[in-house]
Amino acid sequence: MTKLKNKRHELFSLEYTADRNATQAAIRAGYSPKTAGSQGHDLLKKPEIAARVDELETEITNTIIEEIKFDAVIVSRMWADIATADVNELMSLKVGACRYCYGHDNKYHWRTHREFEQAEIEFNNLTAVKQEREKSPDSSGGFGYKRTLPPSPDCPECDGLGSSFATYADTTRLTGNVALLYNGIRANQYGVEIKVLDKMHALDQLAKYLGMFKDQTQENVTDPLEELISEIGRCGSKAPISS
Repeated sequence: MTKLKNKRHELFSLEYTADRNATQAAIRAGYSPKTAGSQGHDLLKKPEIAARVDELETEITNTIIEEIKFDAVIVSRMWADIATADVNELMSLKVGACRYCYGHDNKYHWRTHREFEQAEIEFNNLTAVKQEREKSPDSSGGFGYKRTLPPSPDCPECDGLGSSFATYADTTRLTGNVALLYNGIRANQYGVEIKVLDKMHALDQLAKYLGMFKDQTQENVTDPLEELISEIGRCGSKAPISS
């Protein structure tokens, strides 16, 4: 790799690759701020500078790829892993017994005595008017409710359909495909939302990389590896990449 003989041209080329801002690159290379806009524009038109910029950017790209050990196989495998990941390993909606499925005589089924006692305390703290509107806690349904039990087909309250509830994986212990699918959390008015990468988008990118459904008349085809790396950056995946 050969440096430009004109030191200021070489410095401009180096600075331009930092942010691709010709005006700022010209200023950092020592040109007057008053004329940096036109100077930068003119400098980029010089064949030797344009060639040098291309050379530097290729070197930077190759260095990045080598440092993070990216290649087409790894990138395409990542997209395949995201596209085939089972989101149920990260979060799922399950159906279990409702509170009346296994209660004595299908009455309200309490988890523990402590839960019942807490309900009594809350009821006793209500005003007399509100107590008249509410039913006092009744323990005759018994204790030992578990929502993970299957719904009782004979339950008169839920008709055997049970009660749904959401479950979430410990995101600090994710492995395999689902670790790539996980894309952080977002707090909202309802609590915390788990963000995931778009599986269909990943499948689409993989299909593009493999050349599936490619328009034979398409022009200006971009480099698949460059496009994949760019898409990963836009998706913002924080998952570690293994070599």
